[in-house]
Amino acid sequence: MYGNTGHFTDGMRGQKKYKNVFGITIEAGLSTTIAPTEMSATSTDCRWMLARIEQFFDASYPQIAEESAQGQGPHLEALAALVGCNAQQTMLLEKAIQQNYHSVFAKEDINHSINEFYTVVNSDNQLAACWPKS
Repeated sequence: MYGNTGHFTDGMRGQKKYKNVFGITIEAGLSTTIAPTEMSATSTDCRWMLARIEQFFDASYPQIAEESAQGQGPHLEALAALVGCNAQQTMLLEKAIQQNYHSVFAKEDINHSINEFYTVVNSDNQLAACWPKS
């Protein structure tokens, strides 16, 4: 199963930086696009995938939270695509995130939300099947 143990730190000019479990540091608010040449991993590499998910959460946290409350939206669809969900699994993920909204977004803490997001995905067999086989 996949998860997150990253943390935020202060950057040199006071900007927030996020360092994930793999030692990848990104600035808070950084664009959600990562060019494949920026990392020496393939798209099936779990570390690369988790870094993309965590970066997307960091850049789109307010939108993900709002759409999670609504049970649908483009940011949830993009998040499902990053996890590897097909169309049917995407609908299941949107519903599961909406049903678990209060636990996923219980704190205004992105690390907590990421961990709870992974828990939601991993606790459902159909959603857990989204993860690539490594």
